[in-house]
Amino acid sequence: MNRILYSLIFTSLLTTNVISKDFSGLNFNLNIGAADQGTSFTDLTRYSSSATTCRGDGFCDEWDNTIVGISYGIGYDFFLTNNLPLDKPLYLGIDFGGLITMDDVSRRTNEVTGGLEDYVIETNFRGHNILSGGLSISTIPFKNKDSKAFIDFGAAFANINHPHLDNDSGSWDFEDSPYIQDLVEGYYIGGGIEYLHGKNWGYRANIRYYDFAHMELNWTPKNSATKAQYKYEDTLTQVEIGLVYYLRKK
Repeated sequence: MNRILYSLIFTSLLTTNVISKDFSGLNFNLNIGAADQGTSFTDLTRYSSSATTCRGDGFCDEWDNTIVGISYGIGYDFFLTNNLPLDKPLYLGIDFGGLITMDDVSRRTNEVTGGLEDYVIETNFRGHNILSGGLSISTIPFKNKDSKAFIDFGAAFANINHPHLDNDSGSWDFEDSPYIQDLVEGYYIGGGIEYLHGKNWGYRANIRYYDFAHMELNWTPKNSATKAQYKYEDTLTQVEIGLVYYLRKK
């Protein structure tokens, strides 16, 4: 008898129509986390860009670096419908934000000639380095009606610097060494969960993946008659936690 009673109570808890918290409206978020920054580099003058693997001679390479950053954002979520197969609320959001990195240099020595370093390559995300904007889709799939899950995607722009410190003359040449310093375009995709504590404040955890456009640099190294051509692709995988605040009318 007790088992039947407990079973009925448990079933009623699962099927009780608890009112979900409202996740619509204007919201702000501030987060801190770590990101794995990766760079793929190809020397097009010595290595075919159509090949799928590196020869191991240093002219085609990849490296990464773990960096810490703070992100911020503003968004507005619209309530769409409750008529889903699971009878859950569905929200569509518009989001804008940015990412500031604290430790932002990934260094790689690429070539050694005659026992000396020929040049050094860096990848540098600088200052307010990533701006993004896009859409988010969220719903409340949990038994806890205070929490929602979301996915987001959109466009991103990053201020990425790829300096080359030329050492062909035996000393580092900071004046004539070329670099790429552009606001390059890319995209992001991610997702996470959010818990609303009370009416205004909440907590969130999310992961995002950024992929930025291929960049090419053409230059002629010192003491060389051969024009060099390089291609890059930069990625960022970001995991973070933070706070969210919903602006409500009193």
